[in-house]
Amino acid sequence: MTCKKMEPHTYMVHRHEQTFQTFTISPALPQALVIRHLADACLAFFLENCLCGTLSLMLMSMLKQTHADAAGKTEQPGTAYTRSGRAADALLLVSGSHPVRTLPGSKLLLPSSLNTLEAANHLKRVGAIAPSTQLWAVANPNVEKDASLAEQKVARGATLFLTQPPFDMDSFAAWVEDARARGVWDSARLVVGHPMISSAGNLAFWMSLSSCLGRPACQQLLRQVSTAEASNKQQAEQLCAQYNEHLVSQVIDT
Repeated sequence: MTCKKMEPHTYMVHRHEQTFQTFTISPALPQALVIRHLADACLAFFLENCLCGTLSLMLMSMLKQTHADAAGKTEQPGTAYTRSGRAADALLLVSGSHPVRTLPGSKLLLPSSLNTLEAANHLKRVGAIAPSTQLWAVANPNVEKDASLAEQKVARGATLFLTQPPFDMDSFAAWVEDARARGVWDSARLVVGHPMISSAGNLAFWMSLSSCLGRPACQQLLRQVSTAEASNKQQAEQLCAQYNEHLVSQVIDT
């Protein structure tokens, strides 16, 4: 990908023989702003023309790393496999939560969960993945203010959502209802993650993993378990068992 100067103040961004954008920059602009403008144009070209293709190649590479079982099954074109060699019924597509994603501008360079869904859907359309393969996605109702992201994932082919444990039950219930109002459950199923809490430390770990440790509802629950644990270990174990059972009932009733 290059940015070629055509005339004194006219530039063209292109890759191989494909022209992406031709634009004119005012001669009054400082050189630093000219460079910034050109860099932005090149980045936009990369995101629009290269990123989806790169993700498709990555997914194809992973799918090719199949594991035949002891019976020596042969690969079938367009089929994903589990480690046992059985054809996979679904692919769980996530973007990860590396700390780099918190840096300014990282969303412009790192593929999102929406990007990976788009790439997988593209591979299904061209036959690289079997059309019957389901595309699964994740959600975190503890911290997502609404179900708009889930709605976008459904539009990109998601057929099932696996959620983080609903420690903030009010937020979870509101998210489920918003998803219902958006029609998410008309075309996608819901699998709610459920932890088996055994101690205050275990609870804190799960809450941290679910990015909701600092939420008021979660802090209150953690204090209850910590207080019980400090006074009577057996009482704390009973409290955890009751919470695990109650959480199941709450999810079913939502």
